Amino acid sequence: MKNLLVLLVLSLGSVLSAQDIVIDGIEGTSWANPSWRLVRKELAVNKKTPYLYVEVEGNCHYEYEQECTPKPNGGVDCHTVPKWTCDYDSKAFTLPKEVVVKGKEVRYQKDDLDIKLGKLKSFLFWKWVKTEDYVGIFTDIKSAKLIIRDQKDVKAEVQFQELYKLNPEVKK
Repeated sequence: MKNLLVLLVLSLGSVLSAQDIVIDGIEGTSWANPSWRLVRKELAVNKKTPYLYVEVEGNCHYEYEQECTPKPNGGVDCHTVPKWTCDYDSKAFTLPKEVVVKGKEVRYQKDDLDIKLGKLKSFLFWKWVKTEDYVGIFTDIKSAKLIIRDQKDVKAEVQFQELYKLNPEVKK
């Protein structure tokens, strides 16, 4: 019942909110199988260009590997072990020129709007964008959209969830 209430509140909030900004990703030359399972979606930056990055997995199956262990008498005991494996593929959607990288931030700048979408983070050679709470990514693998929610709506939803204890993982 609580899950139904959460879905109802979120769907009503998304329908009633006229302040949300939806930015369509521009499909590149890469292709990912739309029937595969979505594994990851994120806002990424490569060479100062922001992308919506989508990773999928499919063609999952068992492969068998031989595993051997030495015996105390000097022999070897080998047996076949199944291992679940999948093929992975990814697709990148370019974002329009209104989404820019300024220093260590990714921002949406259009007309008189200047909205922070996230901050560039890095560890050793790995880089990613930590998006703000009001930024979401929608994808059906064939297309991708960056959604900037109205911050007042997001704050109201978080307060509603905290008040009715619908989602204990919501951070204060």
